[in-house]
Amino acid sequence: MEGLCKNKISLALLLICLVGLARAQDAPDDFVKPHNAARAAVGLDPLTWNESLVDSAKNYANQRGGDCNLVHSNSGPGENLANSTAGDFTATLAVDLWVVEKADYDYNTNTCAPGKQCGHYTQVVWRDTKFVGCAKVPCANGGSYFICHYDPAGNYVGEKPY
Repeated sequence: MEGLCKNKISLALLLICLVGLARAQDAPDDFVKPHNAARAAVGLDPLTWNESLVDSAKNYANQRGGDCNLVHSNSGPGENLANSTAGDFTATLAVDLWVVEKADYDYNTNTCAPGKQCGHYTQVVWRDTKFVGCAKVPCANGGSYFICHYDPAGNYVGEKPY
């Protein structure tokens, strides 16, 4: 009986570890939910996860070679980038960094506060964007590099996001 209990405990610990590992990899929902919450707040339809966009995001992120510099790919789809130096930085936190720019965006004038950035937020809530695909890769400094690709792209000069 004692061996059976140890096996059940070991199996339970293994399952807990596997769930923790899966969670640490940042599931699609960890990217999509905060995007869609921001979109719902301004009356927009939700984005749909797209594996082709995931592939393009991963390919570019891997080209960064672990340097994790925030350099846009200029590859066609809309794109948001974030990085961290902390190993526990999550996909949700990366998207939240983009969404928090809403505080500096003035919809009426379609401008950003002086010295601030709003383009990440406006890409998240771009009305014509339907699909998103994101990736997270490790940085050489122990942090993480986050990238999301959007289709259709947004942020056209002179156009409001929604």
